[in-house]
Amino acid sequence: MATSRPQQPFVREPATAEWYGRLAQRLGIAVSALALAVAAVTGAAIALEAGSAGTALSRLVTVAAADPATLPALAVACHYGLVGVVVGCWFLGLGFILTGFFE
Repeated sequence: MATSRPQQPFVREPATAEWYGRLAQRLGIAVSALALAVAAVTGAAIALEAGSAGTALSRLVTVAAADPATLPALAVACHYGLVGVVVGCWFLGLGFILTGFFE
């Protein structure tokens, strides 16, 4: 009588923490890409309004550091686009930590 081999489980099922890590990475990439597109388009519009390169750079730095309540609508969109890039990068880093630490 031949002995039967035990059933092999799936090759490599990801653990729950690894699954959440990959989810956080994908969320971070999506949020960062969308926010970067918003920040780039609105930032370019602000830079074109400013005229010279020095004035445009100083205005963009002011927009990034200013309180959104004091900014015009286009600058608020740029400000929150930059905040979105930071949040997306945070999720991306969290995903790398989860997948790397629990792997």
